[in-house]
Amino acid sequence: MGYESGTPGCPLNTYNALGQRVEDVTQTSTTDEAYGAGGNLLLRYTGDSNSRSFVPFSGRILAEYYCGGMIFDHPDEIGSATTATDCAGNNVQERLYYPFGEFWTGAGNLGMHQEFAQLPDYDPETDQYNTANRHYTPSGRWLSPDPGGLKVVKVDDPQTWNMYAYVRNNPTTLTDPTGLTIDSSECDVNKQCAQWKANYLKHKDAQKQWNALDKNKDLLVKLKWDAKSGTSVTGDYKWNDAGTLTGVSVTLAGKTGHVDNPLSSSAGYVFGSTIKTDPLRQAYVIAHEFGHVEQAQEPGINVLYNWMSQQGTRLSQAEQQSGPVGYSKLDWTGPLERTLDALHLTLEQGADTRAKEVVTGDDDQ
Repeated sequence: MGYESGTPGCPLNTYNALGQRVEDVTQTSTTDEAYGAGGNLLLRYTGDSNSRSFVPFSGRILAEYYCGGMIFDHPDEIGSATTATDCAGNNVQERLYYPFGEFWTGAGNLGMHQEFAQLPDYDPETDQYNTANRHYTPSGRWLSPDPGGLKVVKVDDPQTWNMYAYVRNNPTTLTDPTGLTIDSSECDVNKQCAQWKANYLKHKDAQKQWNALDKNKDLLVKLKWDAKSGTSVTGDYKWNDAGTLTGVSVTLAGKTGHVDNPLSSSAGYVFGSTIKTDPLRQAYVIAHEFGHVEQAQEPGINVLYNWMSQQGTRLSQAEQQSGPVGYSKLDWTGPLERTLDALHLTLEQGADTRAKEVVTGDDDQ
């Protein structure tokens, strides 16, 4: 599909079925762009002397190869690529932005890819960041309304009324790299993960759980896939100064979706350990991890999570410093370990109970 202005000399952009620009034709050049299965930009080609390959990692660009060498892109707190270094670690380019993504100032001219707040692809000709769901302009507005429609609007939350607004007009803290609240793009392009998601959403209460998280415009949930790990994990928690959860990652491990990989009731998976079919196990795992997300939304829970993380680090440092024998002789480590184990067990039991409600509450199993 092409879009062209009626004014002579204006560029012609061609987009694929996912809304990604794949060709840009101007009076002087033609640039082709290629994307990976996960939607990441992999190549920008404007002739042999002006081509650039990108190395994606965890939703952002890690490195760039070009005819003159290679640079590494470094993000700031919200995921904007602000610094590039060479292989020796020297700063070779810097770029700073105004709060809503307008370019402010910088140094260096190696052509570092422009990326603001994890938004995937910037088009300088239209001054837009393109996502798989809608386009964003650094004036602070999306160019189309939230695809969630009226279901994301809350009468008692005026910030949701404007469906063109970017991150509740709070761009220094919140991000929205997909134009949605639950970012499942990495899961959706993987057949196994997509099947897990479909098995989960067959349950009416799972739909309610998903929609409740998706309607929360204060929170970005990233749903990821790990085919090799044996443990599904919810982590990368981010809370603002008021203790409100603003970001979290849920990584689904392929092995945990099969009943031949047993779950232990003594580890907190009381209901999960009784499941006999793979589809129900997969629905359970997603509901269980989303249960942890719901736990992390409870008022004041960030204080507990931060304390647990600090104490875990303290134990690890003590073992490294004292060695296994010396560590076993410390009188404070045993009680602390038992306290942390009890807290972890309580959290797992709570998520297990919540997952049971989600996948059996509608009596469709």
